[in-house]
Amino acid sequence: MFKTSRLSLNAWEEADFEAIARILQDAATMHHWPAPLNDDATVSWLKRAVEHQAEYGFSRWRCELKTGEIIGDVGALHHIVRDKPVVDLGYIIHADYWGRGYGLEAAQGSMEWLKRNGKALNIQTIVATMATDNIASVRTAQRLDMQLTDTFHNRNNLNKESYYFELRLD
Repeated sequence: MFKTSRLSLNAWEEADFEAIARILQDAATMHHWPAPLNDDATVSWLKRAVEHQAEYGFSRWRCELKTGEIIGDVGALHHIVRDKPVVDLGYIIHADYWGRGYGLEAAQGSMEWLKRNGKALNIQTIVATMATDNIASVRTAQRLDMQLTDTFHNRNNLNKESYYFELRLD
């Protein structure tokens, strides 16, 4: 799908359960979420990514080092946020790889791909939401030139106070 200087972003496959489970079921990695995902939720996450890719031509993608080691999940999906359909950018890097700039690099790669292909995919705006205490994700959204447009209680995340960032592609 897309390569950066240190990473490769590729579509998830159904056979990638163990790799994505290592990320989504890790307590440290998922500490801004209500809880790490269980096996059923992980299967659903993976299935949604695979199906979204097949239907729309983009999705959340596996984030790999050049060595092939999968370290995260990054990309965008059609989603409902604040009762409105949006294209939602997200990025989760395994805690073992925090502090090395991989999250920003992966998010920049995803955003670059979305900007280049957005018009053909009928995407006008990308949003990103995160808990207000998730400082690393807030900084990533800011460095992507996304604009903070709202603070809300996110029903998808235990009603945590969350930021709503957006970036118009046109």
